[in-house]
Amino acid sequence: MTGLQKEKKWFLAIVVTAALGIAVCIYLTHIHFKVHTGDDAYSSICNINAEYNCDAVAASEWSIFFGIPVSLWGLLFYLGCLGFSLVKLLTKKLQNLSVYLCWGGGCAVGFSVCLAYISKVMLDTWCLFCMASWLLTLLVFVFSILACTLPVIKHFAVFKQGALWVLQRPLRMIAEVVLVALFVSLVGFAWSE
Repeated sequence: MTGLQKEKKWFLAIVVTAALGIAVCIYLTHIHFKVHTGDDAYSSICNINAEYNCDAVAASEWSIFFGIPVSLWGLLFYLGCLGFSLVKLLTKKLQNLSVYLCWGGGCAVGFSVCLAYISKVMLDTWCLFCMASWLLTLLVFVFSILACTLPVIKHFAVFKQGALWVLQRPLRMIAEVVLVALFVSLVGFAWSE
């Protein structure tokens, strides 16, 4: 198997994992908005007991980060991984994508570890779907490491090249950030209705 075939195999694994992550985050977002809109009759399928209770986790102050449900941040992460991986699989563009996925996945794993700590220490309850998302985040990270053919020492050159690309197109980048923010806001608004 050539290096290109191995890389494609790992990007396909990221696509599948990200698709599963999207499904999990959609359900977590559903739980979040059901709990936060005061639907007292609602009980999620993972509201098992005091130790395993997704509803209690979703109702906590820790389920929101910068005013946006954590599940929507996860959804955005998985959508990005899915979209970039599909572009990589279907075209020859985004040559150094695995570098960005490695670092983005590493940050997401770090965030997941913080959420696991909060779940155990601060809330003393676990959310099974959150745990599934943490596992899927770890898998995206591992698959992106396996897909990356560039030595770590060269990652910083890739970041420099990417930063220069962004700086040459500031209006386009601002427009893309605004569009993503609008998308997340619209999804959140639609779900709360």
